[in-house]
Amino acid sequence: MRELAINDSHARIALIGETEHDAREVMVEGISGLLALHRHDERPQWIPTRRRLEWKNGAVAQVFSAEDPEALRGPQFTAAWADELAKWRHADPDAPINQWRAPREPLDAFASFAGFQS
Repeated sequence: MRELAINDSHARIALIGETEHDAREVMVEGISGLLALHRHDERPQWIPTRRRLEWKNGAVAQVFSAEDPEALRGPQFTAAWADELAKWRHADPDAPINQWRAPREPLDAFASFAGFQS
């Protein structure tokens, strides 16, 4: 999201957490949040009353809550960051996307255990 916002002045980003509080704490102000990922001179301005991050170049990110899915209707976004989607109360566990599993490498393809016996 950082690269998108820095490189695209027209970027409109949705930051969606289970609650507004979660989205702000993790995606905006958290240790891996957007404020922490920027150098001081490129850091966006956080406007809590509008639930928005605004970059100097014009890119904007807006915080949303999964508790109010209708709030996402209407605005047009370039990208979205959906945090902990599986926790969302309104998520449909039977939806095809929730059945998809990413292909995974076997453990021994990237790790080895020396000195351990089974």
